Amino acid sequence: WEEASCGGGDNVVEGTSCVAAELDSGTDYDFRVRALPASDDSEHTTGAWGETSSAIATTGVATTPTTPITSGLGVSPGALNMTWDSNDTNLNNAWYWDQSAYPAASYEYITSESDDPDYACPAVDDDEWDTHTDVSATYVSLGRARAMPLWLCVRAVFDGKPTGEVAGAQAVLPSDLPVDLTPHDQDGSTVAISARDIDLAPGFRYGMRLLTSPLKDHRVSNSRDGCDDGRDLGTETTDIPISLDAYQITGLSPHTRYGLCVRAENDAGMSAWELNQDGAMTLPARPPAPRAEDPTVDPGDPFAWTVPTAGVSSVPREGEYYDVVILAGPAPVGSPDADACEDRGGPGLPWSNDPATEPTIVTNQYGFWVTFPDGIADPGEDYDVYLCLRGHLGAFRDQVDRKGPWNSGGRIRVEVP
Repeated sequence: WEEASCGGGDNVVEGTSCVAAELDSGTDYDFRVRALPASDDSEHTTGAWGETSSAIATTGVATTPTTPITSGLGVSPGALNMTWDSNDTNLNNAWYWDQSAYPAASYEYITSESDDPDYACPAVDDDEWDTHTDVSATYVSLGRARAMPLWLCVRAVFDGKPTGEVAGAQAVLPSDLPVDLTPHDQDGSTVAISARDIDLAPGFRYGMRLLTSPLKDHRVSNSRDGCDDGRDLGTETTDIPISLDAYQITGLSPHTRYGLCVRAENDAGMSAWELNQDGAMTLPARPPAPRAEDPTVDPGDPFAWTVPTAGVSSVPREGEYYDVVILAGPAPVGSPDADACEDRGGPGLPWSNDPATEPTIVTNQYGFWVTFPDGIADPGEDYDVYLCLRGHLGAFRDQVDRKGPWNSGGRIRVEVP
């Protein structure tokens, strides 16, 4: 109502009512009110317009105006409720804030590379805001270096004037993890794995999860999507920037691939999981005992065993991932121990196929089959023959030298007529 007057030409009143004159009869009008700071008030700025619930006739009551916007200085989500994450495709840090408190406002931001978790955003009238940049309700830090925290501070601006509402949040991307975790093998089993050079920054909690993929036919999956369901290893924190020199993990299962997931979080948000690319494999367990196909043979007859690996996740499924050795000695002699298997012979076990003819190994539906076609031609006396075997990780980047423990069994007696 441009021709109307309510408290003067600028339509400003100090009371709580206004009478508008010279309105057109039979016409609906929207009546809106906003609050203004007093002339000597430096702590507040103009409030947003109050909306009427519906058009009112030539008489009626308007909605209550919004109060002037208070300064709200300091680092606090406040009415802007600032949060952050790093879940976009390129894992950039992104900050978000709530515009509902100031729907008509625009926003300006500044950044700080301070690693101080108690850093305070500049006051609304600080000179640092002279380099401000207009931004919408989302800010994304493109190409930000990993393990380098970044503060984002935002202030709301209304009618070209800062409202005094300032919010800030610190975000970080976890450091790149090593491609490989380091396995620690002892006596034929993997007792621990460790990761080096995990960078930590103060002000964040670093959640650690262990991603587990049992090896089946020597194939594994590796995906960041599984980190949420990984084994919770707890959190790491620090009061100064630091790099974990050797983060060690125990309580492992045999013949399993492990990946380490790390993410950073604070009260305002959390990053996406960072996952090392290849992880580490643990050694196979002791294989199932072999079963002799025929427990009694004549001199020169072949030897044959079945090793029942089907359905056993702690060892390789296929026969190509095993070392096998045949040992024999004058009957009766007991099954070889690990030392005898390793040394290709021992007390009472003078005969070995090594370096003679290699056995034939064929994978089948039960596990795999081991045959030695030559047998023992003329032992001169009864002999007991045993199969030694152990699994290895030859399928993974030439890790054939990483071998599990020996097992033996499947006695076959060569009976001399």
